[in-house]
Amino acid sequence: MKIRKFILAATSLLSAGAFAAVSCGTSNVAEKGEIIVAVDGVQKDFYQKAIEIYNKTPSAANFKIKTLQKDVWGALDFGLQGNSSSEVADIFYLPGDRVTDLTQKNALSYIDDLIPELIDELAQATNATEAEKAQLRSFGTIRGRSGNNSVSKLMAIRHNTEAIILASRLPEAEARTVLTNPNTDTLLELINQGKLLLRFQDFWYANGVLAGAFEKLAKDNPNDATLTNIMSRILYTDTATGKISSGFVEGNQYNAHFKAALKVYSSLFFPIYEAAFLKDSNAYAETVWGKNGISQSDLVESLNSSTGEAQAKIFSLMKDGKIDYAVIGSWDTQNSETAGGAKSFFNVVKADDNNRYLQTPGSWSFAINSRNNGASSARKTAIKEFFKALYSVEAFTEYFKDDSKIPFVDNVQKTLINGIKSENTAEFNEVTKFAQELGYANYAALKADVDKKISDISVLSSQGIWGNSWSADGEGSNKTDHTADANKLKAASQKSSLKRPEGVSQSDFDAITLGDILPLRNTVAALLSVDNLDNLVGEESAGSGKQPWMVGKDLLKEGSLSSDDAAKMTQSPIALHMRKIENYIFGVNGDNDTNKFIQELTTALTTDKQNNNTVELDKIVTEKIANAKKFVTNFAKTTLDDAKIKEVVKLYLNTYLNAARVRASVGDIFKNTVFVQGKTATYKEVDEKVKSYESKLTIDKLLSVISSDKEIAQGGLGKLETQPARVDNSNPQFGIVWDYMNNRTFGNAQLYRKMASEGINTLDAFTNKMAKTLSGLFSNQIGVLNTSNSTTYVTISN
Repeated sequence: MKIRKFILAATSLLSAGAFAAVSCGTSNVAEKGEIIVAVDGVQKDFYQKAIEIYNKTPSAANFKIKTLQKDVWGALDFGLQGNSSSEVADIFYLPGDRVTDLTQKNALSYIDDLIPELIDELAQATNATEAEKAQLRSFGTIRGRSGNNSVSKLMAIRHNTEAIILASRLPEAEARTVLTNPNTDTLLELINQGKLLLRFQDFWYANGVLAGAFEKLAKDNPNDATLTNIMSRILYTDTATGKISSGFVEGNQYNAHFKAALKVYSSLFFPIYEAAFLKDSNAYAETVWGKNGISQSDLVESLNSSTGEAQAKIFSLMKDGKIDYAVIGSWDTQNSETAGGAKSFFNVVKADDNNRYLQTPGSWSFAINSRNNGASSARKTAIKEFFKALYSVEAFTEYFKDDSKIPFVDNVQKTLINGIKSENTAEFNEVTKFAQELGYANYAALKADVDKKISDISVLSSQGIWGNSWSADGEGSNKTDHTADANKLKAASQKSSLKRPEGVSQSDFDAITLGDILPLRNTVAALLSVDNLDNLVGEESAGSGKQPWMVGKDLLKEGSLSSDDAAKMTQSPIALHMRKIENYIFGVNGDNDTNKFIQELTTALTTDKQNNNTVELDKIVTEKIANAKKFVTNFAKTTLDDAKIKEVVKLYLNTYLNAARVRASVGDIFKNTVFVQGKTATYKEVDEKVKSYESKLTIDKLLSVISSDKEIAQGGLGKLETQPARVDNSNPQFGIVWDYMNNRTFGNAQLYRKMASEGINTLDAFTNKMAKTLSGLFSNQIGVLNTSNSTTYVTISN
């Protein structure tokens, strides 16, 4: 499922009052001689360098940096423990919408009150311009209310620059030719010609289409005051009535504009919907997608509400040459090169001939846990010194190498680039020498052969999960017999989507054995003996709306939500979180980093193969079955026999075990096969050498795109066009928008099937259906918000 949606809801476990005590003064944790940070896998080298720099300051003698191993999202999910726990960081790394969310919960310090000189000293340390200093401040400033007064507070400090960009598998010159052709220079035209698929069910990517459509409406109607700042009317408080409303709601004064913009938005989905859900097999074969070898199920998968799975499918199709373009986040550039075969990058072109793509400004920021309020001056100085280390060129260089993070401050960017270029020059000489030692004339010749011979086996050697392992709930599924064959992602289907690499023989490839997968929601439904999958839902609070990624208390054993084990899985006082249940049983959260668990399974398979037994894998399976039995015993209303629990666990475990089976099957070949006969370098060694060098070239590609000031037709890479403010507008209720625009509408396969059964076969009908659906969703939730006296602004205490 979509990560952003889950995370926004995470802190709703705690009311603002639950944080109030720690926001007023220093907690016991903050008084200790340590500053805690949470470290995601890709942040390891970044934090290591920052800590190394910090340790050279006088503050290090009194305050040590303690690290917790958590992914970036898990670090922001406090559960019921609150932000005063020693398992919660003192310094948070978070996106803009989470700044709003945690401010509302009183979980963040007011930076100007705590360390008023921090921005000035950071700006000085990084040589930021006055304009950049202003943006460092403005991006992390939350606008809210204190009593009847409007108030702004600095809650976080911007760290990086990022953008939504266009990636292509074509070389730059070839891609440019397509993008400057009047018949293929917009997103809509690229879609209609089968050259592009989008993950625009993810509103973080797609809100730029809505903003561009609103801009065009405003230009066409300059005297219409209702079009002023209309993006803020997605969810807002009507000043005339004091009530929350939305432009998506029928009868709202802005609704006509929203419906007009929604038609532009819908036009990018309708061609895919029409081909995937309306056409029979014969008609589909004549579509541009059918002719390119893309199946209808591929198109359905590209619309998956689980946007990670959708992105993986899109990358796979691009790498296979079945599409030429994809829209990605700049942070995903290196992944798009590896998994999608991307060779060139541009700023996103117009949505259609009349409407620009205006993305929301985006970046991640650092903020301070409010438990540090009232900290000693020595502790404040230590926090300040660590911030300087986090924003240093040296630390940023390590982060960029691992995760394509681009510094916000231009001086840091330039210093980083120069350092990378110096490394590139030295490394280019090294890889050229390496290529020549293997018998190639130059590095380019080696790279071409690597792309041909081992790029595919390299992908399989790090295979991740693929296919729909979230929920089987569409047409043909069995919602009452949860382990029915109709609900399983069949092994043969998964195998058919794998491509045999050149370096793997047909017999070795055929020997890769996979297992059927029972998706997660069906798995949990089976363990809890839920009568119908449609009933496997929960809500944040009474009347807030049923969600398929929660399990409500009415489905659980009475009193079970008050247990210690429940605290590990709780989403709210009245519901469990589906992915936290997964983590409780299987030790992995499918929305976060799954590589560690897959590698654990791969190691077990490899060891068992060497020992000609199944001992190591059996240990893991036995552990997961025991966890599932404990879950059923403590939380299920109905007893489930051990054999059924074992069956269900093994079926879901195949989600990760299949990836491990692929890795293990090609692992020996990848690690031990020599790349050139008569030489010693193996596939793996050559691949790592080339990847290491290529990853360092990404900075030039990324910065060239983000800094481009020329249109593609003028020889540039397009212009990065953004909205004037973040799309959420510091609105603490905005979390529902991500859900409604994806899971409930544009990423909702069930809705698409229903629309097809209703004969919705024109763009107008498609738009009207989506408009009515969104109107109903927003109207219902707005009623709940108004009844509970909720607000669309953050309450800021003095």
